[in-house]
Amino acid sequence: MSRNLHHRITCQKIVLTEDGSGGYVETFQDIAEVWADITEKPTTVDTEARQHKMRNSLEIKIRYQDAALACRQIILNSRKFRVQSFSSPGEKRRFIIFTVVEDQ
Repeated sequence: MSRNLHHRITCQKIVLTEDGSGGYVETFQDIAEVWADITEKPTTVDTEARQHKMRNSLEIKIRYQDAALACRQIILNSRKFRVQSFSSPGEKRRFIIFTVVEDQ
């Protein structure tokens, strides 16, 4: 099963930084660079402001590591994917499976 982990991805977490005006700005910080197995999911259509947008959806599987649980964005070949959900099936904590959509 681990033989399929042949895509290199970067996991990023959200970091709040002060904007100098008393507020905060969300930025992303790298937390892990790992090998992953990637499966394409059916393309979804979102409607925003009465416009249809096609969104690429992927399922990304990595080896389990505690740091990756904070992952909220994944970078794959300079493309950014927003984490919609994640799970770690079974009790052995061998893998984490992320469901992501491409940010456009």
